[in-house]
Amino acid sequence: MRYLHDKDMRRSVRLQLNRLESRHSLVRSIFFADQGAFKTNNYTELMNKSSCLSFVSNAIVLHNTIDKQDIYELLKTKGYLLIEEDMARISPLSSTNIVLHGIYNFYQE
Repeated sequence: MRYLHDKDMRRSVRLQLNRLESRHSLVRSIFFADQGAFKTNNYTELMNKSSCLSFVSNAIVLHNTIDKQDIYELLKTKGYLLIEEDMARISPLSSTNIVLHGIYNFYQE
């Protein structure tokens, strides 16, 4: 009943649910093989796949966070008026800037 009567609580719960759904959306866009379904009953294989999925999604969030910080600092040095509270609202959970279905080479020369 408290949820129904407390507007601030509803806003807070909705914000967290939106963040969680954004995280799920990122994971769904990464996990495209087998239409996003685990098709095995092998516990070890399930854990390996879910760990890899978590690792890749965390790497994307880290990459986006670093990019966001670099852009913030660039705009700040160019004299743009930036409000830190507005920057905090930009989510690092986007995958639109990531080529998800490409071929990657991780070897350094």
